[in-house]
Amino acid sequence: KNLKLNFAMRSLFLLSLAIAGAMCSLTFQVEPKGVDCFFIELAQGQKVRVPFYVVRGGLLDIELSVGGPMGETIYSQLQFESSQIDFVARVQGPHKICWSNEMARWTAKVVSFDVILEGVPKDKGSASATKEDVVTPSLLTPIDDGLSRISNSLDSIQKDQRTLRAREQRHRDTAESTNSRVLWYSVVESALLVVISLGQVYFLRRFFDTKQTR
Repeated sequence: KNLKLNFAMRSLFLLSLAIAGAMCSLTFQVEPKGVDCFFIELAQGQKVRVPFYVVRGGLLDIELSVGGPMGETIYSQLQFESSQIDFVARVQGPHKICWSNEMARWTAKVVSFDVILEGVPKDKGSASATKEDVVTPSLLTPIDDGLSRISNSLDSIQKDQRTLRAREQRHRDTAESTNSRVLWYSVVESALLVVISLGQVYFLRRFFDTKQTR
């Protein structure tokens, strides 16, 4: 039920971000035995890149699938930790990106992913135009060329930042888990030492009391 209620919101959110900047980034949690899907409207021939990171949960595994507007499966595979998939929209329409955690019984997975669109059409009449078709070196002015380089550099920096952020999150989770285990191990060890010490005192006193009675 929650999945159905979230479909429309996620679809509009992805679509609005894609139209605004041809790129969006999301971080969310997939519950055990759950499937979360996100919808995005694509034009025919549009290229899509989906880099992702499994930040937290179990073996850092997640099943990723991409479906087309006609219900066809474009991509489906079990993924670990981090990777990237690329695909081209063969037909125009809403495509869905689904993350499945049905293999897990108790562990939720935290996933962070980006949707990067390449060859975004300027209008409805050029839905199949790619970036190379719309912008060619002969049409670029020096300012446009400089802006394009700056944009590519910023995209690269953002990708590196997201990678480092996901890596830092995994390392922090590992450190916190290790600290928690060390804490409980120390508590149990201290409790055992106290019990053993009290036991030794009790048996020694009992031993000497028995000797005095004899």
